[in-house]
Amino acid sequence: MTPDKKPFYAGTYFPKNSRWGRPGLMELLPKIAEVWRNDRNKVNDSADQITQHIARLGDNRPGSKLDRQTLDQAQAFFVQAYDSDHGGFGQSPKFPSAHQLSFLLRRYHHNQNPQILAMVEKTLTQIRLGGIYDQLGFGFHRYSTDAQWLVPHFEKMLYDQAMLIMAYTEAYQATGKVFYAGVAEEIIIYVLRDMTAAEGGFFSAEDAIELNQQMLSHFWDEQHGGLYMTADDGEKLFVRSKTIYDGAIPSGNSVAVFNLLRLGHMTGSTDNLTKAERIIKSFAAEVEQHPAGHSQLMVALEFALNPNYEVVIVGQPQKKDTISMLAALRKPFLPEKVVLFRPADHGAAAEVTDIAPFTLPMTAKNGQATAYVCQEFSCKLPTTSIDQMLENLQQNETRTSRNKKFHHRGTENTEG
Repeated sequence: MTPDKKPFYAGTYFPKNSRWGRPGLMELLPKIAEVWRNDRNKVNDSADQITQHIARLGDNRPGSKLDRQTLDQAQAFFVQAYDSDHGGFGQSPKFPSAHQLSFLLRRYHHNQNPQILAMVEKTLTQIRLGGIYDQLGFGFHRYSTDAQWLVPHFEKMLYDQAMLIMAYTEAYQATGKVFYAGVAEEIIIYVLRDMTAAEGGFFSAEDAIELNQQMLSHFWDEQHGGLYMTADDGEKLFVRSKTIYDGAIPSGNSVAVFNLLRLGHMTGSTDNLTKAERIIKSFAAEVEQHPAGHSQLMVALEFALNPNYEVVIVGQPQKKDTISMLAALRKPFLPEKVVLFRPADHGAAAEVTDIAPFTLPMTAKNGQATAYVCQEFSCKLPTTSIDQMLENLQQNETRTSRNKKFHHRGTENTEG
């Protein structure tokens, strides 16, 4: 960077010394210093051009619409890019991008296309059996340097473990195959053993809401929508950029959309739902060009375009009927649901009713664990029967989805 923090040269993976055709830092830094001393005007001109280009990249522009056709286009890309021999997508290096698999599982859930499920299953199986997985200590390495998942880049990232736990758990829910549940449990063992601090690292629902508020307060673009990559109270940079592209890891905006949608349905907050829809619309033009490059956003869009339902369980936390009802909810793959547990005792329930006021009138019937299955906060009659609860959920699942579209004029939800 120049002294006024404008970039004029960038690269990645520099070795200490030049080798294999790659420039090394020991040779590169003196050359950069020489150019700065002898041709400073050219460096400044280059820095200005780069800065202007980066600033334009942050100008997200609304497009026409994002709808089910967008989801179909993303699915078609992954079908074409699928490696039928080894699983995964594309050639080496190959990343176990869990958000792509989560998107495809949701596609299968709605269209029941066996080809889509087979792609997900083969990929999850191959990466578990390959060298990218630590066969002794568990957990996944960052990526495979070859197409066969044999030779890993020896680095394990916490966010990869978290998303792969979700992908394997969802595969178990979708197929009932215990192999996938076993892999999820192995990853959890690794994370708890090697990647968890002594004081723990888990957040409560209140923490999630507070973090969400902090995110919107310091990163939200009030004028155009979307979230910046840097906070408004941090060091002032030459440009505050925004991105929605989901590469090897999901973008912050894509993750935020999904979290805002789920928090909105968990708490009844229309502000969260509006913010999520505004992010979707603000990046629509970019996403329309290559939907598959935004696979985590496709997960969120699938959630947004389909009927959502809130399930509230009211009961005593340690009672067998409550535990059984919650366990029954976790077994099937129902990606458009959110689940809240409300203690039957009004005093203990205050923490839940404060953040989700719509649960305030809900009670346990006859002292038994009771399920309230709601569609957009309109609830069916409460039931103490697990079978009836699951039947209510299946009825919601088979309802015709609303043909929502997200575009720049506002949120239009038209009945299809």
